[in-house]
Amino acid sequence: MPHPLPDDEDPPGFLPRGGNYQSPIYDGVLAKVCLTVSRQQLATGTYTIPWDIIFTTRSLRQYPEAISPIVITKTFNQVQPGKEQLPVSKSIRCTDQNNQVQQQALGETIPASATFQRVTISL
Repeated sequence: MPHPLPDDEDPPGFLPRGGNYQSPIYDGVLAKVCLTVSRQQLATGTYTIPWDIIFTTRSLRQYPEAISPIVITKTFNQVQPGKEQLPVSKSIRCTDQNNQVQQQALGETIPASATFQRVTISL
């Protein structure tokens, strides 16, 4: 079950563990997570960033697993339909005990027709 955060409240610095990263394969693995919501003007292609957060590099064991994610909900008002859209992105960078790096970036765009959007991001 997700751990909801109140609307428009930044998450705490330490994310409670929601699963099991106890396998030795996770020993020494560090992870950094970046979440961003942008506002894109469709006519010009310009972007602004109304909200972002970086969970600084920490032990992977300090993050929840997929079965119990942290859920962050943000509300964006005054989206101009047909004139702007909200791209949402999440990047995860993991470094293992041998300093090998794996990175994953995911993104989606909230439809330009939306005039009010509540964005939920699960880690």
